[in-house]
Amino acid sequence: MIFTYISHVLLLCIVFSHSTAYVESFIPLPRYSVSSILVDSKLYFFGGWGKNPDESEGCQNSVFYLDILSSFDTSDNIPWIDLTSIAALPVGTCWQVSAHDSQKNSIYILEGLMVNNSSNQVNVSDTLIYSFDTKIQRWSKPIISGIAPPRRMELQISQDSSSIYMFGGLSKPLTGSQNITWFSDMNILDIKNLSWLIVVTSGLDLPPPQADFTATILNNGMIVYIGGRQVTNAYGSEISYKQMDKIWTYDTKKSFWNLIVASGTIPGVRTGHSAVLAMDGRIIVYGGKENEELLSPATPDLAVLDTASTPPFQWSTPKAFNAPPILAHHSATLIGNVMIIAFGKYITLNYSYVFCISYIF
Repeated sequence: MIFTYISHVLLLCIVFSHSTAYVESFIPLPRYSVSSILVDSKLYFFGGWGKNPDESEGCQNSVFYLDILSSFDTSDNIPWIDLTSIAALPVGTCWQVSAHDSQKNSIYILEGLMVNNSSNQVNVSDTLIYSFDTKIQRWSKPIISGIAPPRRMELQISQDSSSIYMFGGLSKPLTGSQNITWFSDMNILDIKNLSWLIVVTSGLDLPPPQADFTATILNNGMIVYIGGRQVTNAYGSEISYKQMDKIWTYDTKKSFWNLIVASGTIPGVRTGHSAVLAMDGRIIVYGGKENEELLSPATPDLAVLDTASTPPFQWSTPKAFNAPPILAHHSATLIGNVMIIAFGKYITLNYSYVFCISYIF
């Protein structure tokens, strides 16, 4: 096991490839664009795009979790628990997002691609959301009032105790749309009453249509949108990568947008990256790619945005030594002082399965 110091970050990383899956215990197949969410002591993973046992590719209907209270070492077998045989997703999903309602013991899977795995038809259902009861391990289609937004992908959501905030993203033929459409709307799902809310936002400036960003909600209710791509209109004209010093924020209490210009050492542009919020107000950004077509890695692979600094929103780019290869479209979850990075796609090698653990002080 290799210990790597990155300023105040200690990385412990072990990499598994599909060819190393020789043990009898369950090991998930390689995948990317998978969603994950922590419920109590279980870190759940849903779907993702990957290879099937017959070597074909597609959106998966897998459901499995890692019990973080279990004692294990990443140099040994990771104790995955597979639920697919008893609680598979009703459809194959990828590029979806997930949210949790602790009052209803429910995990919501919404948006992204939903594929009938038998017919291989994309989005054969108008269902945008499926609900998973974590107690009885059963899926259902929740009845939600209000006007549902169009299906979209390449977005991230944020949530607080009562609402899910969904901004931006894009629709394309893969999502069942006739045309490519970029969005700049804010949609709120009231998870207490299960209703979509129409949001009228304000601000000195309003964000343009955009996708491929991260969305991180701070303790004060502000959502921070980092990175991604933006366009000048809904039809995708003049696509550009968002500079990392230009950060849109959304005040969930006032429905107010604000564009903040960050200072410090500005990292390079990126999509397919992840962001988690540390307890001290820092947002830890990892991985991604700086070009969708060339698949070149974002630089640097690790960047930290301090939202509690004076002045606020200062970037730093700690140097990483012996770091794992740069990933895109991976899963990142912060558990206490531990960031778990799972799955994803190497920028240069497809379908590599990576499991890394990073301790953040």
